[in-house]
Amino acid sequence: MRGPRPVNNIDIRQSMKKRGTHVLAGLMLLLGVAIFIVARQYFFVRSCGMLMVLIGASLLRTPNARRPFANHRTTTDKSLPPMTGGPGPVAWFLAASSLLAAVICYLFLREDALQGGHQSWPAYAFAGSALIFALASGYVVNKLMRRH
Repeated sequence: MRGPRPVNNIDIRQSMKKRGTHVLAGLMLLLGVAIFIVARQYFFVRSCGMLMVLIGASLLRTPNARRPFANHRTTTDKSLPPMTGGPGPVAWFLAASSLLAAVICYLFLREDALQGGHQSWPAYAFAGSALIFALASGYVVNKLMRRH
């Protein structure tokens, strides 16, 4: 009978990465739901909120959820040194989609400011999307800096 598998430092790091990705995807999902609910009269804003919901849900359901930041080598040359862990495709996708959401929310914030700033939801939407973008891009930059 086998005993319990020993926990090493690499397992702990990978579980933290997985949790961090899921937290960011969950934040994007919740922000998309909030935008979808609050902006009832604006079709484009609701569409962007629904897009954020779909992106967040797809990131939460990644098929490679056990190892979302796995390092895949495409070359068969064994003489190359192994690459250290850089940001995976899920992290890049989350950073890019949150940048798109932040830009869209900024445009709505600007449009509301030009019309007198009578609504508060564009400010909250922009703050939430900018926070998600800051966290996601900070993670990507951190992984890129530690790569070498």
